[in-house]
This record gives sequence, C-alpha cells and structure tokens, in this order.
Amino acid sequence: MKTLPELGVIDRLRIRGQLVANAEDLIILYLAGDLDSYNCRNFDLEVDRIIDQGFTKILFSCRQLNYISSSGHGSLVGVLKRVRALGGDIVLAEIQPKPLEVIRLMGFEMFYPFSDSVQQGIEYLANRGGGSPDAFPRLVTCPICDKRLKVRKIGRFRCPECKTVLAFDETAAMQLA
Repeated sequence: MKTLPELGVIDRLRIRGQLVANAEDLIILYLAGDLDSYNCRNFDLEVDRIIDQGFTKILFSCRQLNYISSSGHGSLVGVLKRVRALGGDIVLAEIQPKPLEVIRLMGFEMFYPFSDSVQQGIEYLANRGGGSPDAFPRLVTCPICDKRLKVRKIGRFRCPECKTVLAFDETAAMQLA
C-alpha cells in the first residue's frame, strides 16, 4: 500500500498531495502559488520522488496556481516525458487563465491533457494504462482560436471556427495536422 508522500512549501509554491481510492498509481497534487525559475528545480525533485514511489498518473490541480514561467513549463514537460515513458500520464485540472496563457503563448497547449475539474481528470487518468485506453470523447481547446471542441474519436478534424486541422491519436494526444 502506497502512502502519501510528505510535501510542503517550495519557495513561492505550495504542494499538497491526495491519494485516490482504488488507484494505486494515481495521485492528485494541488499546486498553489507560482511555478517559476526560483522553485522549478525543487519542484522537479519533489515530483521525481513521487514518481519513484510508483505514482505514474499525476493530476495537477491548478486552481490556485497563479503563474507558470517558461522554466515551470519545462518542469511539467519533464514530468510528462518521465511518466509517459512509464506508461502513465498527467492532467492539468482547473488551470487558471494566466498560467494557461503562458502555455498557449509557448504553443504547448496541445501536449497536455486538460480537465475542467479534478473528478474529470481522475476519470481520464483512471482509464489510461492497465485498463481501457479509450480516452474519448474529449473536450479540447483549439490551440489557434481557443474554441472549445468535443472530439469523439481518433482521426483528423477541422476546427469549425478557424479551420485549423487537428489530429488525435489513440491516447487523445492532439497535434496540428
């Protein structure tokens, strides 16, 4: 039985963890404050420690995350690469407009699964690996015009607003086509 790792304050970032019943490899990390160049190295170390304990599905609750810098984004990309190599994934839940704007400006919105709620993120992650890989239907935001779209299956789709062609694979990962 996995135990909840002790987490705390890293400079201007607070991290609180929560285990998810009936999901030994899934953890919720509540982020509050700023994820930036001042604390991203320690953030990396904390999350690496969590992954080393066997948590390969990480839901980041970003409701209280005020800001993310390019360094903080780099940390999230590192986490994403590491857990996907282990068959897991991450979800950014309840992300606020300012951190989301940084991710969009950098053009990386398509790399992350997003969810509007913690529960929606848990359901997405619970169905990844070991169970059904079916990640559809999925609500996404067009990376070009910000229109919300509902994708129902694997394939290529054209955004009705800006006509951008988007492609989705079996894991619901989005790419510009």
